[in-house]
Amino acid sequence: MQLLLALLILTTAARSDDPEPSPAPGEPEASALETPQEPMLEAGVLSGFGGLIGAQGVQIEAPPYDGPRLTVGVPEVRGSLTVQQVRAVTLMHAKAVRYCYQRRVAEGLDEQGALTVRFAIEPDGAVSKVKVRGEGVRDEQVLGCVRVRFERILFSEAADGRETRVTVPLTLELP
Repeated sequence: MQLLLALLILTTAARSDDPEPSPAPGEPEASALETPQEPMLEAGVLSGFGGLIGAQGVQIEAPPYDGPRLTVGVPEVRGSLTVQQVRAVTLMHAKAVRYCYQRRVAEGLDEQGALTVRFAIEPDGAVSKVKVRGEGVRDEQVLGCVRVRFERILFSEAADGRETRVTVPLTLELP
């Protein structure tokens, strides 16, 4: 009975030919009551490269980052995985790699420069044979931490069952 009553009310309201009520004196017109144009930070925000995406898909600019910077260069890839696959996974782990440097800079490290990370991706996607060479950044704690971060990365399995050899250039810069 309640469902029938609710349906009757909805169909009556949908058929109403009455014009929209005019606003009370001093209230803005309905067209002026649009959603705000400035992005709002809401629950469900996802972080990404270049900003944040809100729950409703609104681009939200991230505050400027003024700490140590990490630049990931284009990897050199020999094997069954593509440059795009390797670069995408490497970029997903960039924050963890940057943390290695960021932590030491906070402790007073003043080195900056290039790192070269060489490693193998096994057929099952596991990383092995990681070697990190620093040019400008020679701090053993940074180099060791970067090595461990790369050892923990897992790539997709190789379709042809072959190992992939990779060289990734990184640049670490002070703020």
